[in-house]
Amino acid sequence: MGQLTLPTAELPSFFILSGPREIGKTTFLKQLIKQTQDLQIRVAGVISPAVIENGQKTGIDLIDLSTGNVKRLASLRLTESQGIYTERWAFSSESLEWGNQILAASIPCDLLIVDELGPIELERGQGWQKGIVALSSNQFQAAVAVIRPELLDKAFSLWPQAKLMEITQQNEAGLAQMRESILAPLQRSSSYSI
Repeated sequence: MGQLTLPTAELPSFFILSGPREIGKTTFLKQLIKQTQDLQIRVAGVISPAVIENGQKTGIDLIDLSTGNVKRLASLRLTESQGIYTERWAFSSESLEWGNQILAASIPCDLLIVDELGPIELERGQGWQKGIVALSSNQFQAAVAVIRPELLDKAFSLWPQAKLMEITQQNEAGLAQMRESILAPLQRSSSYSI
């Protein structure tokens, strides 16, 4: 006699966006977000664009995708930096907490974006831990997390279902196709009700 197997719920689309530093991952996300505006897709989460002064990257901002509000996330690190920092950047603890609040409130949504989860989150267990929780919740139709190439093994151990999208050069046709792959499941399904 056969056995009845009930279908399991399909996991939402999850994309890990990776590529070398300064290749344009945040620019890619900005273009993706712009494409969602006419489609009535609820985008939530954060992006972290560079702050450029006199042609040099001097800081990193944090943008709340639900409101458009902006705070300075990090500045170039001085030798005597305290708090949370990397070799190059000193992070604002107030902005990190603000980012965690944004990420905790970001789900459910249509498209969740977390730019980016780095060594602070994936190796030290600090920073945007609420981003990790939100991405693990599956309370979205699609998600994009920016992860550095050297941290991909850690990311795939958390999210083995994720699909890797690598930006290796500025090929607009290829980048447009990647954006369409992310948007496809959002255009097929209805929005979450809040």
